[in-house]
Amino acid sequence: MSEDGFAGHSAFSVFESLRPGPGEALDRLAFATYSLDLVSLVALVLALSGKGEAGLDAGKLRLLDALEEVLPRIDVVHQKDRLKAATRHHHILHLLDGRVHPVRPPPGSSFHPKIALARYLSEGSKAAWRLWIGSRNLTAGEDREAGLLLCGAASGGRGSRHPEIAAMAAGLLATLNWIESHRSELEATRWSAPEGTRLRSLQWRRAGSGQAFGVGRARASRALAISPFADNAGCAHALAAIADRKLLTIGPTAAKIGPLDGVDMRVAGAPDLDAAYKLEEPKEIEADGPEPVPAAGLHAKLFLYDHGGRGRLFIGSANCTGRGLLGPNAEVLAELDVPATTVAALHDFALCHSTAEPGPLDALSEAAIAAERALDQALAVILDSEFTLSLEEDGVRLSTSADLDPFLLGHDLQCWLLTRPDERARWPSGTSTIRLSAAALPLRLQTVMVCFCAAPLSDACPPRSWMQAVEFPAFDREARDLAARAEFVWLAGPGAWLRGQLEGILPPEAQSWSSFEGRGMASLEGGAVEVLPLALEEVLSAWARDPDDFERRVEPIDTMLGALGRQLPEGDTPEAQEALGDWRRIEAFWRTVKDSLGEAGR
Repeated sequence: MSEDGFAGHSAFSVFESLRPGPGEALDRLAFATYSLDLVSLVALVLALSGKGEAGLDAGKLRLLDALEEVLPRIDVVHQKDRLKAATRHHHILHLLDGRVHPVRPPPGSSFHPKIALARYLSEGSKAAWRLWIGSRNLTAGEDREAGLLLCGAASGGRGSRHPEIAAMAAGLLATLNWIESHRSELEATRWSAPEGTRLRSLQWRRAGSGQAFGVGRARASRALAISPFADNAGCAHALAAIADRKLLTIGPTAAKIGPLDGVDMRVAGAPDLDAAYKLEEPKEIEADGPEPVPAAGLHAKLFLYDHGGRGRLFIGSANCTGRGLLGPNAEVLAELDVPATTVAALHDFALCHSTAEPGPLDALSEAAIAAERALDQALAVILDSEFTLSLEEDGVRLSTSADLDPFLLGHDLQCWLLTRPDERARWPSGTSTIRLSAAALPLRLQTVMVCFCAAPLSDACPPRSWMQAVEFPAFDREARDLAARAEFVWLAGPGAWLRGQLEGILPPEAQSWSSFEGRGMASLEGGAVEVLPLALEEVLSAWARDPDDFERRVEPIDTMLGALGRQLPEGDTPEAQEALGDWRRIEAFWRTVKDSLGEAGR
């Protein structure tokens, strides 16, 4: 933290902090999050690939390259009912369905950690690690967050060993097989904290555990808790027996818990927990200028204790609640020694907010909270049921062996495929199966991801929407991925794709991406670029420069060209005939290349 760690100019992207450094290559990355949306996962992939400097505005082919390069190395663990339901699949999101891993926590608890654990390899296969711990979910929120980045050297280096990090990774990321295979390396890794700070320990808890976190500091003169959500149990645990106590929270929380004896309570804006990425084409800025950016809400979780200018900071995922600090939520909290400048900056940040004037919740708010809790409890019937997808000649069916009627007596349930967001089916009572698609589902659109939307018939609270993977016995992920990538190549331009496959071995003057750079992710229906932006001489020259590298690329190109042919639109329309002609020219061009190279080029 430098100056005020919450100032806009000192904000630091979590994605940026995980990007490989010079000479490094990402080996594996595990992300644990309470809630997740797949567009955020795409943004993470772009950031880690080095191809996404323009973020979600990267060209379609760069996005496809990034997915092929980085996605197989990423795993995301999340709470089962908190994978956000997509309203569009953007032709690509279903390719991520094999990299997300749901956790179903015990009743009454949440899977709430927010961590990123990444392993990197450099020259000589030396391993390095980075661990990010904080408050941010892998979603599109732009609220005020707080996090800590630790850097680890697996062999040599400065810093201190913290075997509890290896135990935490094995406990919270147990669904990922590769974590256990690196446990001994994590135990031996030396970790370095940001300059001016010292990592004392890391506390963590599995979902369902009642192990209390040891926050606080003996003889502290001041205490500050920053947490959007708080309750009396959490405040009593974090702020007890300290004369100068502050709590920075949000208005609804202040109204809920009421005045706390001896606590200076202040309020910030509430976080936007339903924020979504805007993937539409940029709009022209009107004469009056762009719309103002709304003030960020508070989502950070910090507990600060100081005595004589020396500070002890706890930072991580736990809110100032009984479930967060005492259990049974799964959480992670790091304990740091921080300098006096950080202590002063955080207290100043809290004091710049107005004093809370809590009052009782109105009857409507209390009823809405009660209805949301009732919906959470009722959803257990759905979340614990086993669903199965089956392909039929005329569509796709979703079935379950569970009895959903008790839930349907008081709730409406709608379902749809991630790749068919406009075809929603209502689940009627007295049946164990529904049709999700009224037409045959092409291979390129097959997915295990089904979206659910549940709402009380009384309209007592907003509906709950989420997405989850279900059993799909006929599903062939490898074949689907190839078909979906082929469709994406057609949308981006197959000629530009072919050039991209030879990037790095073509002469510099032949490697311009200008013909498709700047096409945003939302421009998926844009026209293709020049069909054959290469000359035969350029390709033969590329082979002559590096025959081994060229020949390694031949088989993937052959495979994709075959897939492109299978994705040609059917019919006698002008569009279908044009696509067929484009493919024939590209396929003939590539066949000529291989024939020209002869046996040496195969």
